[in-house]
Amino acid sequence: MYGTNAVQRLEEKLDYETWILSFLSEEIEPFPSGDARAEINEDGSKHIAVAAKTSISQARVDKIVQRMYPLVFTASYKALDMQMEWILEEHDSQGIINGVPWRFSDKIDKLEDLEKNNNLQLPSIYDQEKSIYDRVFALFRDLNDHRNTIIHGEDFEISDELEITDRNGTTFQFDTEELFAFAKVASITGDSLKSGSLNPHTKRELQAFLDYLDFAHGEPTYGCTPPWSPILEKEVEAESEDPYTFEVDIEDIWDAFKAFPDAKGFYLNVVGTSGGEDVAEYRIPSDALPDQGVISLSTDSKSWSEWREV
Repeated sequence: MYGTNAVQRLEEKLDYETWILSFLSEEIEPFPSGDARAEINEDGSKHIAVAAKTSISQARVDKIVQRMYPLVFTASYKALDMQMEWILEEHDSQGIINGVPWRFSDKIDKLEDLEKNNNLQLPSIYDQEKSIYDRVFALFRDLNDHRNTIIHGEDFEISDELEITDRNGTTFQFDTEELFAFAKVASITGDSLKSGSLNPHTKRELQAFLDYLDFAHGEPTYGCTPPWSPILEKEVEAESEDPYTFEVDIEDIWDAFKAFPDAKGFYLNVVGTSGGEDVAEYRIPSDALPDQGVISLSTDSKSWSEWREV
């Protein structure tokens, strides 16, 4: 299952949705894309640098962009539908099911039955990251009626938000970031399924976007630091050599983070030096850091090794 021919079919299925979602996201840029940094010196002083390019403001969203909200929503949902249909087609090709239904609700029922009976065989990305699949499937399942509401021109309103009420009276309100988080989830998962890989950076990015949509998928948030978060830089001289060890006062770091009140987290970039030369570098997300105290980094320790870059 999920061989080369299957991947080619998925690429064909997602061709238009991938293009439109990428185009809209690049044109509107709802997430911060500037470079925000803080350098923390040994004496505790800080140098803050924030680029002028920041997140799009709701007050400045053009009326034309607002009118594109339904397109973003329906294209995102359609991209998820193509993924789920592809998964069902693979089960059909192996004789696990007999035919692929065309109604969204029937696809949802079929996927739920497969999982209930332990017959659901997922592509490697979703198999290895089942919690991501669970959230993506929940979006596909729980936003089905809301998609129908838009397509049939029923109960939805556009202002600074897209407000959609389904036939059962359940209302969801998507602001710009939440709506484009939906688009990002659809495009990132589609690209990852096509490539067959999900690197740590992309995984964290995807989890951050899924956290924006916890009100819709109903699953717990990952609480991970968004990849576009500010970078706090700290240069630290080695306490010892062979192996190199470094100690970082975390309270200074959290104090520097106060310069970015709108950010949901940060990355601590630790540059370890010895004799004036850079010998190690770590980039640690704030969700992995303690609230206080000192962290000890060592070049031969597994502790913090997943965040070591050099």
